Amino acid sequence: MLLISYCPVALVMKKIFILVASAAFVVPAFGYVVKVSNPLNESRTSETICVDLKSTPVMVNLFVFSETLKKEIPFQFIDDNNDGKNDQLIFQADFEPNQTQRFRVLDADEFSQPKPEFQAIAYYMPQDKNDFAWENDKIAFRIFGSTSGGIWPVAIRDNSRTPDIVDINQTLGCGGLGVWSDKKLYCSQNYFQWKIIANGPIRTIFELTYNPWQAGQKAIGETKRITLDLGSNFNRIESRFDADVNDVNFAVGIAKCPRGGTLTVAGDKDWLAYWQRPDAKLGSIALGLIVPKDVSAGVYVDEEKNNMLLAKADKNNTIVYYAGAAWSRTPEFDSREKWLAFVEKQARIFACPLKVEIFVK
Repeated sequence: MLLISYCPVALVMKKIFILVASAAFVVPAFGYVVKVSNPLNESRTSETICVDLKSTPVMVNLFVFSETLKKEIPFQFIDDNNDGKNDQLIFQADFEPNQTQRFRVLDADEFSQPKPEFQAIAYYMPQDKNDFAWENDKIAFRIFGSTSGGIWPVAIRDNSRTPDIVDINQTLGCGGLGVWSDKKLYCSQNYFQWKIIANGPIRTIFELTYNPWQAGQKAIGETKRITLDLGSNFNRIESRFDADVNDVNFAVGIAKCPRGGTLTVAGDKDWLAYWQRPDAKLGSIALGLIVPKDVSAGVYVDEEKNNMLLAKADKNNTIVYYAGAAWSRTPEFDSREKWLAFVEKQARIFACPLKVEIFVK
């Protein structure tokens, strides 16, 4: 069960610092250039650039310099497999339509570590019945460890939780996954194991493992990897299964609000956007779901409590999709039209990633 919350100020559980270079420096010769191009004819904000460190020189201390902004920018290392070695270097930038930017990754003797204003962070909450939570500067989320079912959104205001504004009883909430067989939805129970892969400031990654659950004639175990970046309303969700599931119809979905709401489904049935009928005091929660075309089955299902899109696992028994939410009390998403336009644009962005080239000096 996932709790999705609006959070104007990230609730930082512990100090985590962005690594940036000292403001005064002499540009060293050793390093490499990262050339990043936006292939879309529209702008993109808070885009995360990933550099594979296997293809770059080894540097103990470094900094990232944006030639566009003419200044150093925050970065983060990712140890993707928890083997103690960094696999990726990531940093963020905004892009104009069809824009190309260059970033210099350079050797540094020393650097400062100021505390960031916001960060993406995940944390286990044993004091709250084994809940698991994560958040960034846009939104906060929680998975309930004490119950079973789907992904459930509420709103947070002034850092205190408001009453639930959706029916959280046995729904997929915002991005829950199940098996759709014989017109029946089969879902996992609560997770039994968690692992944090990366924990900010730019990106948080964690994994939740679920015991096998019976889905028709097949028992399916799942490990779910969730990634949330700073500045993003959408999670990247990767579900890996421990059985051959190529013949299984998976359903990913968002819950129907008991008050009703307005649903928009893409013509290709690969994304949907939902705007809840407003609560008199709390406003609306907006929900979105994007299933890439390579795993989308092109089918929408109007289930009793959920709006669902069907998907097929790839040859590695894996499904990747995106689920996000927003609150109508934020100026960015104070209307259904704004949310719909945002989800449509995000679908185009996810389908057309940035082009990254590395030039070693």
